[in-house]
Amino acid sequence: MDSETEPLAVLTAAYLEDRLDAAGRLRLTEILATDPQALATFNSQVRIATNLAGLRPTSADLVPRLDDLIDHLRSSRQQRTVQAVMRRRQQRSRWPMILAMAAAIAVAIGLVLVSQTTNDRSVIGTIGNAVACRSADGSPVVSGALLHAEDRLVGTADLHLKGGIRLHLAGEVTLASANGHRIRLTAGEIACEVPADRGLTFGVDTTTAAVSVVGTRFQVALGDGMTRIAVEKGRVQVEDVQGHRVILPEGGRRICSAHGSHDPTGPLRRLFDIKNLEPGLPGWYCPTSPQRNRNVSLSTGGALHPKVLKIVYDTVVGQAINQAPWDWAAYALDPAEDWRQVVALRFALRGQGRSRRFHAEIRDNGGERFLHEIVDSTTEWRMVELPLSGFVRRSQNGQPSGAPNDGLTLTKVGMVGFLFTEGAGEILVDNFNLVFQKSAGP
Repeated sequence: MDSETEPLAVLTAAYLEDRLDAAGRLRLTEILATDPQALATFNSQVRIATNLAGLRPTSADLVPRLDDLIDHLRSSRQQRTVQAVMRRRQQRSRWPMILAMAAAIAVAIGLVLVSQTTNDRSVIGTIGNAVACRSADGSPVVSGALLHAEDRLVGTADLHLKGGIRLHLAGEVTLASANGHRIRLTAGEIACEVPADRGLTFGVDTTTAAVSVVGTRFQVALGDGMTRIAVEKGRVQVEDVQGHRVILPEGGRRICSAHGSHDPTGPLRRLFDIKNLEPGLPGWYCPTSPQRNRNVSLSTGGALHPKVLKIVYDTVVGQAINQAPWDWAAYALDPAEDWRQVVALRFALRGQGRSRRFHAEIRDNGGERFLHEIVDSTTEWRMVELPLSGFVRRSQNGQPSGAPNDGLTLTKVGMVGFLFTEGAGEILVDNFNLVFQKSAGP
């Protein structure tokens, strides 16, 4: 190697592969000490090398070679070389040159040591097609970028992981394991394809579920505090927060909440048929008299039907009626119904996207009230599914006088509706159904 004429790229490659002779090390040191752009390029190449599996020098191998640079810097030959360089660049003073050279070596050493202590992560995959995707620090992620353990991505992108695993992300995910075979989904959706012929176990964790598979194709979505799992091919094991495990076959579905999980593919029963509701909306009530339905009406622009239920709320008006800042609208069931085979409420909802919190309410067994929180997070129509296991008892001062306190028995459900405690606004509701256990029916 003619070290005196070799470009920086060749010298850097030889240095990282331990092929750099004494003259080459001398030449590399000179370049780093006198050319800031070369130093930046060298730092970048070292960073890449310390992160690439199979090419990363070990700590026992890399640091001594940096010590060699220091030794050569201290040698009389190096001093003569530096002096020659300084004479060629008379516009620079002697001490800035020496300081620049020392800084270059210090930066190089610091870079490698930092890489070994904080960035010593194996490559576990690459980014395929990336659309508006960014990393944890907000920097854009582009196609071809390397993926490492504990990387966090936000946006839309295809991820290619070791073992032939392919993911399509539309949300936020963290690559949670050293080999890339377990991830954490913190928002949005991810579609996963795991090769069946390699014996790989792959998993997706959310706040309410742990999904594990071997050779399958499936989707996981997290939203409104619930995880939705759909299996397209193969079999998937799902474990909810209660520790209950189920195996979903091809075509299987599961919804997991903070209170458990259920199969959403059971039979449905329409609770009330909005399109047949007459003016006056029989069965609907609100807290005022004699205008019992002052805040309930029919509206156009439904998700599935020409007309939908429109509920207008105003907690200031409600306070004048209830002596407390809340408003509500509820549908009475007469006679009361046995819902012990019902697992969830499902309905289409459109709000105003103000992030206000309100509640679905069930009144059971003589008027005992139970609530499930909903967040008005979008102005678009969305399908909401509320597991009955997620309803919690309303505070005692929100219970009617004489109400029982025996839990959600679902033996005599007499009313279902919505409770509002923040501000004023409106929601639209369509296609309100009861979801029954798969083995049961309406």
